[in-house]
Amino acid sequence: MRKIILFLTILFFYLFPLSFINFNTYFLNENYLLLSFIIIYILNIIFISLSTFNIIKDKSPNDNYLFILIINYLINPLSNLFFFNFKNLYLAFISLIIILITNGYLFSETKLLNKISSYYLIPYLAINTYFTLTVILLMILNVF
Repeated sequence: MRKIILFLTILFFYLFPLSFINFNTYFLNENYLLLSFIIIYILNIIFISLSTFNIIKDKSPNDNYLFILIINYLINPLSNLFFFNFKNLYLAFISLIIILITNGYLFSETKLLNKISSYYLIPYLAINTYFTLTVILLMILNVF
């Protein structure tokens, strides 16, 4: 029961910032695009939550790992806030680059701590790479 509560707590803390994002203010007014983005983002959150849960439940990671995990946690909702609420592609791009850097570090450190948990970070890394490439494409196309 303790492990279930721990996982749900981690998942809640990752999903809670979604409540502050106004998805209807952006050009994604087609429902299927918005729905697909939300589903992909929730899958992204589930993968990072599973990885974090598997690392925290077994052993206490070092301080550098926790610091990068906290940075990743704080920057992750900021990219959506910059993208949807503020409509600022440049700040969204910078936050996505920071997320990619922290993802790379988390993947390499997680692989040392627990190889199975590092496999959960591969889709997380791929999805964030896709989001970064999408923002680059939108910046090239000058959407604003």
